[in-house]
Amino acid sequence: MSVTRKEQMRRELDALLAQDPSAIAQRLKCEYDRLAGRDQEAIVLCGAGVAGKAALRGLRAAGLEPRAFADNNSARWGQSVEGVPVFPPADAAKRFGKEAVFVVTIYNGSAVKSQMLHLGCRTVVPFAPLFFKYAEFFLPHLNLDLPFAIFRHADRVERAFELWSDDDSRAEYLAQLKYFTSLDSAVTANKRSAEETYFPPELVQVHSDEVFVDCGAYDGDTLRDFVRRCEGRFRRFIAIEPDPASYSRLTEMARGIDGEVETYPFALGSEPGVVQFEASGTLGSRMGAAGEIPVRRETLDTILADCRPTFIKMDIEGAEIDALHGARRTIERASAVLAVCLYHRLDDLWNAAIAIDELSKSGYRLHLRRHAEDSWETICYAIPPQRAGQEVKCEDAEHYHAIL
Repeated sequence: MSVTRKEQMRRELDALLAQDPSAIAQRLKCEYDRLAGRDQEAIVLCGAGVAGKAALRGLRAAGLEPRAFADNNSARWGQSVEGVPVFPPADAAKRFGKEAVFVVTIYNGSAVKSQMLHLGCRTVVPFAPLFFKYAEFFLPHLNLDLPFAIFRHADRVERAFELWSDDDSRAEYLAQLKYFTSLDSAVTANKRSAEETYFPPELVQVHSDEVFVDCGAYDGDTLRDFVRRCEGRFRRFIAIEPDPASYSRLTEMARGIDGEVETYPFALGSEPGVVQFEASGTLGSRMGAAGEIPVRRETLDTILADCRPTFIKMDIEGAEIDALHGARRTIERASAVLAVCLYHRLDDLWNAAIAIDELSKSGYRLHLRRHAEDSWETICYAIPPQRAGQEVKCEDAEHYHAIL
């Protein structure tokens, strides 16, 4: 009897979970030395953005000082970031290319790696192995972490595998687990288009009767994309963003939209309250004990008490599972499409699917798609039965609203 693709992937999952987690962790900690050469402490950081600044802070905590930043943003050339000079890539390659390890501190870094190699740099590596070498100073960093949780919660990892509705999702899930236990980018080479983020055409189409809820609305980037996709025809858009600087840009942009757009400056969770917030005005703003400002936290059930959303997107920097629990009644009542980001915490990879399955009574079809390199921009799409496998066109919107 032939083995199905799902059965083959399940065997691969069983083999992965049978490994020794301590041995895997040790290999991951040695991966930087393997790629860069042992004792390579002369480092140039390629990218002075969020990951670059995180790398700088961690290296200094480890007692190391990078030689420089290399950055393609010409506005940064000749400047310094926290005391470290920023060079054009060609200048950095000419000055340090033969003596330093160039660490690509960009989340989608393959193009920059190729660029620096082309410019003559001897050794160019991604930032993940560096973070694992100095794990005590860097990890966890978003979903990058020593993979002990995968083995500690093997029963939940296995349960989530069975919840995915299609082989493509199961293949992506397995590829993610392989990446977290190897840091081998080859296993996650097959990413989806970034243009499809939140709206993969084989899973869901927006329509003119959409009530869209944007959790983690940032400066309105998803609002702009949504309006373009529905050609400006929608019922309601609800944008929620707690970072004050981002919220200011969001409200300014929303005023230019022809349609019903509401904005709320709240954090989201399973219960209301006040939380500390790390407000940077960037995509990395998040709740946390180190936050310098208090913000109001609400539940989606409270915010959405007067409406029936048809589409809920969540990108809230690790608070997604908590926010799902704060949307229990909304999920049960509305059967909205869910697009939930999974790349802020390692265990979200399996816990999100389990949480949605436990909260929903409508028989969601669960899909996993990744719209960037390695483990980034990984999203769980939960599609309610009435929208599964359908393209709902504008002329069908009244019927769709009725069957909700």
